[in-house]
Amino acid sequence: MAKKKDVEKDSKKESEEKVNFKLVSKPVQMMDIGLIDETGWNPRSEESYKDEEYQGLLKSIKENGFYTHEPILLRPNGERFQVIGGHRRFRAAKELELKAVPVVVQEINDQDAKLLIFIVTCTGKISRLWRKPRGSSRSLMMV
Repeated sequence: MAKKKDVEKDSKKESEEKVNFKLVSKPVQMMDIGLIDETGWNPRSEESYKDEEYQGLLKSIKENGFYTHEPILLRPNGERFQVIGGHRRFRAAKELELKAVPVVVQEINDQDAKLLIFIVTCTGKISRLWRKPRGSSRSLMMV
């Protein structure tokens, strides 16, 4: 019979093989917004930047800055950086003409960046559904 430690090692090895990136705690830094680009892989529709929730995000950032919001997750791309997490916050900052935004920079390859963008977008949608007081259960079942 396999020892518990051996099973844990095998399980850990398998999970490490499935995911090529590892998000580690990185320091938050302020970055010039002019150095940041979108990847073009964001699955959000343009309509999601016009809805009531986005308008609330704009208002919140305008009134409070990023103090009540998570930093934007970026990856290096040559001399510039690409948004991996926080597309709506990034767009809001641009629309509000902010000069700099709080970011976390993480080395992530293309394949893993696409996966992470998808995961961040979907989990964000799911968490927003849970916060809605009515009508969320049907939407959640559709996700």
